[in-house]
Amino acid sequence: MDKSWHLPCDDEHLTYRQFIQLAAEVFGTEEQYKILKKWQLKLAGMFNKTARGAAELLPHF
Repeated sequence: MDKSWHLPCDDEHLTYRQFIQLAAEVFGTEEQYKILKKWQLKLAGMFNKTARGAAELLPHF
């Protein structure tokens, strides 16, 4: 039986917003982000491989 040791199980993990804020601070930029609706991400995935990959990960998160 395979065991998964990489499951996210830390109760004190950063939220997405906190991660973006931290990244902006590290890179010395202003935090900027947009929240896409599921259909928007799927549409973008028709033209962009990165967006397609992100859309495929949605069910996992």
